[in-house]
Amino acid sequence: MDDKVRYGIIGIGRWAREVHIPTLNRIDQAEITALSSRNDENLMAGLKVAKGHPKTFKNYHDLLDCPDVDAVIIATPNHTHGEIALRALKKGKHVFCEKPLAITLEECDEIIETTAKTGKVLQVGLELRYARQLCRSQRNPDLARLQPCTSLYRKKSIRLFRRELRSPLSDVVQHDEKSGEISHNPMTFSPYTLRPTPYALRTTRHAEARKYDRIA
Repeated sequence: MDDKVRYGIIGIGRWAREVHIPTLNRIDQAEITALSSRNDENLMAGLKVAKGHPKTFKNYHDLLDCPDVDAVIIATPNHTHGEIALRALKKGKHVFCEKPLAITLEECDEIIETTAKTGKVLQVGLELRYARQLCRSQRNPDLARLQPCTSLYRKKSIRLFRRELRSPLSDVVQHDEKSGEISHNPMTFSPYTLRPTPYALRTTRHAEARKYDRIA
C-alpha cells in the first residue's frame, strides 16, 4: 500500500525551488505530483529540481482540481495566500502556507473556520519558531533580568537561516504594502522576548524595501 502524501506546489519561485522541492525530495513519504506557476521559466526550473514527473499547470485552479494532489504548498506572493488557502481547503486539500497566512485578520479567521469545517490540516511556515537561537532564548535565564521589556528595535537585518547569530532578533525584514510583509519574524519572537506579552505590534515601512524575484 502506497502511503505517500502527494504534494502540489503553487508558486515555483526561488523559495520553492531551493527549499520546498529539495526538502520534499528527501522525504520518502512525500511525492511531488504537480507544480503550478504563471511563469514558464519558473515552471521549467521547478521540473529540473523535482523528482519524478509532476504535472504542470499555469493556473493553480487546475492544480486544485487534480485528483493526484493530497496537499498543497503555497509559495506565492503574500497577498494571494488567503484566497489560495481557502480554495485549496474547500477542494479537500491539506495546506502548508508560507507566512503570512493572509494579510487581514478577517481572512485568517475565515481560513481557520474553513479548516475546522473540512477537517483538513493547515500549517503555516513559521519555521523560525523552531530555530536553535529562539529555542535557546526561551531557556535563557538572562532574559529574566531584561524584564519588563516593552519594545524592540533593530538597526540591521541579517539572514537568520544562513548564519549562526547570537541574537534571535536578527532576521530578514521585508516591508511591502501590497504583499503584506510587515517584519513577521520579530512578531514570531516577540512573545518570548517581550514581557508582559504585547497586545499590539507595529512596524514602519523600511526605506529600502526588499525586491521580490519572480515567484509566481
